[in-house]
Amino acid sequence: MGVSVNSDALSRLLLEQEGPAVEFKRHWYGIDAESQQSKNRQRDELIKDVLALANGSVATAGEPAYLIIGAGDTIGDSGRPLYGAEDFPADAGQRVLQLVSSACSPALSNITSEVVTVGDHSVGVLTIHPTPHVHETTRVLNTPSCTYSQHVAFIRSGDTIQLASASERAALLRRKEQRFREYRNVSPVLYGAALGAAVGAMAALTYATQEYSGVGSRLAAMLVGAVVFGFVGWVSGLTYRQVSDVFHAWHRIGPVGRFFALAILLGLIAWLGFAFANQIAG
Repeated sequence: MGVSVNSDALSRLLLEQEGPAVEFKRHWYGIDAESQQSKNRQRDELIKDVLALANGSVATAGEPAYLIIGAGDTIGDSGRPLYGAEDFPADAGQRVLQLVSSACSPALSNITSEVVTVGDHSVGVLTIHPTPHVHETTRVLNTPSCTYSQHVAFIRSGDTIQLASASERAALLRRKEQRFREYRNVSPVLYGAALGAAVGAMAALTYATQEYSGVGSRLAAMLVGAVVFGFVGWVSGLTYRQVSDVFHAWHRIGPVGRFFALAILLGLIAWLGFAFANQIAG
């Protein structure tokens, strides 16, 4: 589900702040350093960063994530500074996939790499393709700044990397599994539109058969029924998907947000009830 990154897509990514699905590095990791200790620490730093992007957050579950090499991690008045990626390996995708998968469970399914030119600079892009899993470490990671035990799961919150709690793991796993079920199955929006169009066409044909004798009139009635009911089905499917997204992100809204969301929902229900009662009374 990840896609190749062209110059236009990279230009858009460069305008984003670091977050659960994108991280910027000025230089490539020193995984080929002469010092074995430095090499090991840089390797583990790379593993940590990639696993954090692979897990992401509930909000980005099911989406590709990007580790961009050769760009500053802050945006100034003149945009994000670019430094180039001359040290970015040609086989970075396969190398990183092997390194990370050897230190996590489940193993990552796919990481691709490419060098993309933006203006006068070449920027390295690692695309971490989405998975339905929450990936945890299978060994101790010794990074330049910290040592992490095995069986921990990294997640991203804004531009920071954190260790996921048990509840965060469970919520993230549920969201990932849901997104992958949606990808495998028919989208509720498309399903609702198709079902509505079929029901509308059949209902219109039944009505037209009783009211009209011409073939053209019946076909026109079927077309109108399919369009109208298809639109209703499309709106219903879209509403279902949005409600589902809100439900899965409910824990992230916070107490104040939940209060206002419930107040708005109750107000809407009360208004609909009042309007319905007036129609009945009228």
